[in-house]
Amino acid sequence: GNLNANPKNTTSENSIEKQIELLKNSVTPVPIGEDFLYIEESKLLLLIKFFPVIFIILVFCFALVLYFYLNTSEQYERNFLWVGMSKETAHQLGTPISSLMAWTEILKEEYQHEVGFQEIQKDIDRLELIADRFSKIGSRPKLETGELSNEIDYILSYMKPRISPHVEISVIHESNNLFALYNKQLIGWVIENLLKNAVDAMSGKGKLNINLVTENNNVILEITDTGIGIKKSHFQKVFKAGYTSKKRGWGLGLALARRIIEEYHNGKIFVKSSKSEFGTTMRIELRLLKKLKEKSQLK
Repeated sequence: GNLNANPKNTTSENSIEKQIELLKNSVTPVPIGEDFLYIEESKLLLLIKFFPVIFIILVFCFALVLYFYLNTSEQYERNFLWVGMSKETAHQLGTPISSLMAWTEILKEEYQHEVGFQEIQKDIDRLELIADRFSKIGSRPKLETGELSNEIDYILSYMKPRISPHVEISVIHESNNLFALYNKQLIGWVIENLLKNAVDAMSGKGKLNINLVTENNNVILEITDTGIGIKKSHFQKVFKAGYTSKKRGWGLGLALARRIIEEYHNGKIFVKSSKSEFGTTMRIELRLLKKLKEKSQLK
C-alpha cells in the first residue's frame, strides 16, 4: 500500500491518489517496509537549496559593477592627467616661442629674404601650431568647412625640406573642391602623423603616395608607403595607446589620431591594406559636404 505523510481527514481518496502521483514525479519515496513515504519539500527548503546559487550571482554582479566603476575611474584619472600635461606643455612652450618671435622680428629687417631665415620662421610658426594643439586637448574642438587638399599642400610644404630627399612623394587630387567639416589644427596633426609614420616605415627611402578622392558621399584620403608593412593581426593593435614599433616614443600617435577622427569628426580611420616588406595604405573617411563641379565653376 501507499502511505502519505500527514494525510488530512477531509481529503478524499481521489485527491490523495492525485497528490501521490504528483509526488512520484517530483520526489524520491522513502521505503518503510512494504509502504512508501513521500515527503514534499517546503518553499523554505527550496529557497535554502537555491540560496547559494542566488548568492553567487549577486556576488558576481557586485564584482562586475565594482570592476566597471574602478576601470572607468582609472580611465578618467588617466585622461585628466593627459589633459593636464598637455595644457602645461602648451603653457611652458609659450615663453620660448614668444622670445623667438621677438628675435625674428629684430632679424627680419636684414635677413627676411634669406632662405635660412624663412625656414626658421616656418619652424616658429610650427611651434605655435603645436602649442595651440596641446592647449586644445580636453576641450571640444570647433569644426569648420574646409578643403582637405589645402591642408595636405600646407603640410607637405613644411615637411618636404625636412624629410629624406630619397622619399619620392606623389599627390593625386580628384578635385580641388572637396569640402569637409573638420578642425584645421587637429586634422593637420593626424595627416602629419600618418605621413611621418610612412616615412619612418620606409627608413627614409621609398615612394609615398597621397590620394584624395570621393566615394559614397565621403572624402577619402589614402596614404600609401613602400615600407616594412604591418601584420594583419596588428591592424587594430596599432591604434591602441602604448603600441609602438619604434625604440623611442609612447605609442600615442595613432591612438590619438583615431580619437580625433572618430570621436571629434564622426569619421573613420583604419589600415586599408598592408603587406610585409611591400608597404601600407592608411585610409581616412570624412563626410563630403560640397563638391563643386567644373561646369558650375565655368558658369
